[in-house]
Amino acid sequence: MEATSKVQTMEISDHGTVYRAKFYVEGGVLHADIEGWHQATLCGHIPVGELMRALLAERIMELKAKPLPLRRRFRPGPAH
Repeated sequence: MEATSKVQTMEISDHGTVYRAKFYVEGGVLHADIEGWHQATLCGHIPVGELMRALLAERIMELKAKPLPLRRRFRPGPAH
């Protein structure tokens, strides 16, 4: 049976907003819950804290991204 690590938490503050993540490592796989987004990633040779910080930063960028406005390609012409 493989040993599992304790569930840990990480917080990143961005312009007054605090983002939280919970994570644990099992069998070389990082399991993360970041603001309701679940992710499982192989750890490889990257330290777990560094990998978790990168995943959390990526999620923050996704949450803050604004969708691009839709452009109309064709304008309706005069009715005949």
